[in-house]
Amino acid sequence: RTLQLIFGLTGTPLAKWLYFGRRMLLRVLLHDPLARVVLPHASDVNQFKRAIIGRHPHLDDVAFSADGLKLTIESTGDEPLIENAFYNGWKCAHYVGNIFLFAPNGTIPACVINAPGSWHDSQIADYGHFYDKLELMFIAYHAKTCIDSAFALNQHKYLIKSGAEETAQDFEEHIILEEATSMRQTAEWGMNGFQLSFPRMSDRLCWEEFGECKVIISLVVHLYNIRSRLVGINEIQNTYMPNLSPEVHTYYGRFFGVYE
Repeated sequence: RTLQLIFGLTGTPLAKWLYFGRRMLLRVLLHDPLARVVLPHASDVNQFKRAIIGRHPHLDDVAFSADGLKLTIESTGDEPLIENAFYNGWKCAHYVGNIFLFAPNGTIPACVINAPGSWHDSQIADYGHFYDKLELMFIAYHAKTCIDSAFALNQHKYLIKSGAEETAQDFEEHIILEEATSMRQTAEWGMNGFQLSFPRMSDRLCWEEFGECKVIISLVVHLYNIRSRLVGINEIQNTYMPNLSPEVHTYYGRFFGVYE
C-alpha cells in the first residue's frame, strides 16, 4: 500500500513491476563478485581451516558447515501430485526445502534451493549435486564439512557428522565428534542470520507456477552474501574471523572512551 501511494499505482501494475524488478536485481547480483554463490579458492579455504582450528584444535582440515532450512509456502492448489510433493506430513504444512553451506566468514559458497518440502535433506543434497561440490572441495583442497545426522548415511571422508559421540571408537575420536557438534553451531547461526536479516523469509511465501519462490530465495541468498562481505559483521564471522583488529578496538576505545 505504501508503494501504491508513493508511485500512484494500483495493485496489479505495481505487482508486475515488483515481479520485473526482482528479476532485474537478481540478474545484476548474479554477476557481482561480492554477491555470487561460488566455491572458494585455495587461499580462502586455507584461511577458513585456520580460523576453525583456532577454536577447535582437533578438527583438522574442516572448512565448512552445512544444514537444511524449510520455508513455508501457500497451498499449491488443486494438483494432487504437486500438493503431495510440497506437503510435509511431519510438520503438517507446505514447504520448500533448501540446503546451505556456510563458511567461517559468514558467506554461503554453495546451496540447493526451492526443492519440494516432502524431501529429506539428504535427498535434496543428492538432487542438487551438493555432495559432489563438497567432494570437489575435499579432492582439491582436502576441505571437510560438518553436517548433522539428517545427511548421508554412508561414510564419506569429506563429511564429519555432529551429534554422534556415542559411535566413537576411542577417546580421540570422541573429542573430534564433540568439537564437530560445537562447530556445526555455525550453520544454526547462519540460518538464524539469514532469517533475521530478511524477516519476510519467516512469512509464508506465495505459491507461483513461474518460479517466483526460486527467484525470491535466490535473491535473498545473494543479498545475504553481499551483506556479509560488505558489512562484515555477523555471528559466524565475529566468532571465527573477527573483522576488527585489536588496533581498531584500541583506536575506538581511545576515541570514544569505551575501552581502557
